[in-house]
Amino acid sequence: MSNNPCIDAILAEIADPSQIGAVSAWSHVEASGSAPLDWARRFPAIGAEAEAVILARPKLALTGAFGSTEALDRAGVRYVRFGVPGSVAESIAQVREVATAIGRVEAGERLVGRMEGAVAPLPFRGGAGGGGLGKQVSSAGN
Repeated sequence: MSNNPCIDAILAEIADPSQIGAVSAWSHVEASGSAPLDWARRFPAIGAEAEAVILARPKLALTGAFGSTEALDRAGVRYVRFGVPGSVAESIAQVREVATAIGRVEAGERLVGRMEGAVAPLPFRGGAGGGGLGKQVSSAGN
């Protein structure tokens, strides 16, 4: 189960639906979810409070790095905490961490490949007289 909308977005891409016991309550709200709304609404929603996680009795809780985990520890809940990535590289690392935690490494690597392809530099199409960025910048001040 996940109570983190950003992790829900990763799960939507790599998890087998049978692995998901619940998603973040935020993912059930159109304006605040990161995962596709129709996908998220296929699963029960759960809040971020430790009590909600404990009552859900998950095999594994994927949770945010906010708040204390003392109650989860006392209750014996197995969990992995995730922060907010600050870069593409950290986002890729997080996908890999989630994929490893849920035993879906190959699916995680497919998502990583799509992410890396999406941020790959575009080829320069300028050249002599080609109207590329270099020409636009140099002629802007003339």
